[in-house]
Amino acid sequence: MSQTPALLLSATLICAGVWAVHQDLLFHRISNRLTGSLLCAGLAIRMLAGAWGGLEQSLLGVLVGLGCLLPFYIARAMGAGDVKLLAATGALLGPYDVWIAAICTLLIGAVLAVMYLTGGAIRAVAHAPAGSSWKIRIAHAHLRVQELRRARMPYALAIALGSVAAMSQSTELTRALSPMWGGA
Repeated sequence: MSQTPALLLSATLICAGVWAVHQDLLFHRISNRLTGSLLCAGLAIRMLAGAWGGLEQSLLGVLVGLGCLLPFYIARAMGAGDVKLLAATGALLGPYDVWIAAICTLLIGAVLAVMYLTGGAIRAVAHAPAGSSWKIRIAHAHLRVQELRRARMPYALAIALGSVAAMSQSTELTRALSPMWGGA
């Protein structure tokens, strides 16, 4: 992949990630407009970079991205927007790198989920009625954690961070950008 498509790929992935995180944090959903635009951009950039072979890699990336998170959607552990976001990201990254992104996303998501639940429990303990015993405070924390578990955690941050981590480890992208960094 030459420098221009690689830079375009990186910029598109980062901008889409920021937009998705913003939407997910504010509205608890990722719009089809974003995922559709990202899918089309990924197909176009990959085709620009590698003609029909690039298109093939892009479509395989979509299928791998979709397949990685679809079981979580079926189990109602994740929203459809999250699944579509990783699938559209696969159009940019290709099959191997979106697989790495999915693994990174799940690891980052697990850490964020623990932080999300722990933070909710701590806030519940802190906001318990004044003079409450620890038993009552712990009961408040338990109720708050149960509420947070029923509500979906905004997962776009994990997907964006996992995708950027995979992109930073991409040998294809590193090779394309190495002349800019003074490498061979």
